[in-house]
Amino acid sequence: MANFNDGTIRKFGPTGADLGTFASTGLDSMPAGLAFDSNGNLCVSNARDAAIHRFGPTGADPGVFATTGLDSFPVGLVFDGGGNLYVALNGDDAIHKFGPSGGDLGTFADTGELLGPFFLAFSPIPEPSSYLLVAFGTLGLLIQSRIRKHQL
Repeated sequence: MANFNDGTIRKFGPTGADLGTFASTGLDSMPAGLAFDSNGNLCVSNARDAAIHRFGPTGADPGVFATTGLDSFPVGLVFDGGGNLYVALNGDDAIHKFGPSGGDLGTFADTGELLGPFFLAFSPIPEPSSYLLVAFGTLGLLIQSRIRKHQL
């Protein structure tokens, strides 16, 4: 759980028991979105400094994973199967994409909504299609993407 008020990430057990602080983010008290990558690292969007911070599986802070370079209020995060990170940029009304190493891959989608995207989720459906669900407060948008595999 990201505690927006005190900048901590709290950990809860399978039964809901509070296991204490996983990480103290030092993120200027505004951690918003959370997403685990395939290596068990936790990425946290910091709504105040427009950066994505990464924490190791034990809560150690290895630093900034990616920066949007914009005052765009990054909130929702989701990784795809290829390790790319999608970030809901509420202030830019867009979804931004970063590569597995944090490299900026540009705008994935322009939502065109007055109240930009907040949360993202991928639907676990079989290839060659995938769905991305984007929430705008009480509204939602479903994007279908076809993935083509080429054999050599």
